[in-house]
Amino acid sequence: MDRPDVSSGEALAGLLRPGNAGSNTAADHIAVLDMAIESLPPEARPGAEGGPRLLARADSAGATHAFAAACRQKGVGFSFGFPTNEDVRLAISLVPRTSGSQP
Repeated sequence: MDRPDVSSGEALAGLLRPGNAGSNTAADHIAVLDMAIESLPPEARPGAEGGPRLLARADSAGATHAFAAACRQKGVGFSFGFPTNEDVRLAISLVPRTSGSQP
């Protein structure tokens, strides 16, 4: 948590997984999100009147539809980052734009 006025600036939650656990395990990411929200004071949780907006960040291992859906359902913004290469950039360029989309 990067807001010392809300939390101590330390990690809100964590989960130790076995060494053979696969990436993209949405259930684990959702469990940590739930623990992190629970560790916040009530006035800093998503949906609290006047509370701060929350953003969950993840690398490609956390970039799953299930985790994104859980973030939306809990009122938490999200940002998933992953490296791209020429194949990924080409695939993105082939996706048709919809009306109202940003350039």
